[in-house]
Amino acid sequence: MSSKAKTIQVMTSNAGNEIVQALLDLMKTRQETETLVAQAKRAAAEEIAHAQLVTFSHDTAPISHYIKKDYALTPEAFNQLLDWLGPDRETAGKSYEEIRRRLIKIFTVRGCHIPEELADETFNRVGKKVAELAADYVGDPSLYFFGVAHKVFLEYLKAKHTPSLTPGKRRTPTGP
Repeated sequence: MSSKAKTIQVMTSNAGNEIVQALLDLMKTRQETETLVAQAKRAAAEEIAHAQLVTFSHDTAPISHYIKKDYALTPEAFNQLLDWLGPDRETAGKSYEEIRRRLIKIFTVRGCHIPEELADETFNRVGKKVAELAADYVGDPSLYFFGVAHKVFLEYLKAKHTPSLTPGKRRTPTGP
């Protein structure tokens, strides 16, 4: 074999060794990644199992227990609300559903036990003022809903954390 052929053979074998080494490194990295993913899955499964073992005691009290509810959305107010949300019924309906879904998600994430009722109360309150709002409000209506939802949430928290004393349960001081 000529020296030129030997040089090409050595270069080819060196390149082949580098490729093989790169493939081995990739396989090692893939195995490490798979190990990490498996560990993360096990940890997540343990968290879920632990969360399922924890029992939450939540109130089954009606919404009126938490917030002052003095207005129900009338059909006329609901139609005005839809007119404010979109130019046609389909667009307005989609906006309504999207805002309601986001409100429920917000209330749920904040730990409310009655997120659907709080979202409905938010719509009731906005519906009560929609005649005034539609004329002057500029911008995305959903932002107004989120502002009202914040106030509803604060009322919920205030009522939830207000201790109520019932007769016969009062502590009397003991002493001489």
